Amino acid sequence: MGEYKQDVRNERPGQSLAGSREDLLDALLAAGGDRLAMLDPAARILVANRPFAAALGRRSDEVEGLTLAEAGIPQAPALTALVGAVAASGMALTVGGLLPDGEVTLAAESNGSVVVRGRNPEEEARKVRSRFLSTARHDLNQPIQAMQLFLHLLQARTGDPQTREIVDRLGQALQGAEGFIRMVLDAASLEAGLVRPERGAVAIDDMFSVLLQEFEAKAEGKGLRLSVRPAEATVTTDQALLLRLLRHVVDNAIRYTEAGGVLIAARRRGALLRLEVWDTGLGIPEADLPSLFDDFHQIDGRERTKGHGFGLPLVRRLAAVLGHPVAVRSRLGRGTVVSLNIPLIAAPVLVLDDAPMA
Repeated sequence: MGEYKQDVRNERPGQSLAGSREDLLDALLAAGGDRLAMLDPAARILVANRPFAAALGRRSDEVEGLTLAEAGIPQAPALTALVGAVAASGMALTVGGLLPDGEVTLAAESNGSVVVRGRNPEEEARKVRSRFLSTARHDLNQPIQAMQLFLHLLQARTGDPQTREIVDRLGQALQGAEGFIRMVLDAASLEAGLVRPERGAVAIDDMFSVLLQEFEAKAEGKGLRLSVRPAEATVTTDQALLLRLLRHVVDNAIRYTEAGGVLIAARRRGALLRLEVWDTGLGIPEADLPSLFDDFHQIDGRERTKGHGFGLPLVRRLAAVLGHPVAVRSRLGRGTVVSLNIPLIAAPVLVLDDAPMA
């Protein structure tokens, strides 16, 4: 880990080996999600990152300065002897018993301290899920792409109208299967906690323009009017995730609307901006509203060919990741409104100088 200059101000016992304090060491030790700590040769905890302290059921500032025995570790006497041996010999050991759920590695540092490194089981499980889903996405995409290529070649060689119709329906079925697989994998990634928002300032009108460009032709193909009401507002959110969420909502609104149109709008509500997608579609029975965001939920009597019952559950998961509460209001036969609240970025306040001009 390198050498550290000694800082004797407000030292805890045995802290002289640690050198520079929490800011630098916590940043270094927190990297990668592992559980990391630095001990002195007497097995006193000089610095511990948050995952290490959490494994002991405490905060970092609660365990720093404690010996292993004072930290309540049952096998402290034996572990203290091993820490001293590692510090004296410069060797490395893998031992159990220091953390409640797994082994740790003890490694000597050139400054005489001992670094403890333990795997974080939750982080390891997250990585395994991530690798599995990445592999599944890749392996499923390959045969789908091959089928799309063969379908394209078949369409180019088909002249008979009846055969052409069959080929076109095959293309629609393939497109539906591809969309369903993508939604299942997206839902699995969200459920597994693999998607983490990267928040920033987002101009809502820019996002509305993207949605209008993407869905206007689809709406016109059904004889619907897709409208956007400018909001002139900037919010704090993850632009890519919010756009994914709104795509599902708008696509769902167009799919279940046969006449009239769809409106994308926003209105200010104090420190929040409420995004709303209105449609003049079939509406939703009141009895179905509580389970509307459940996986595979479909309203009785409606064609299953319109969807897989996975769009709104994805909206729920994306809204949860973003921390934007989502709600639905609907009247059967009149239409539906899907809304979510997003934190506004306050406009800068212009301070005028009242002093007279020279």
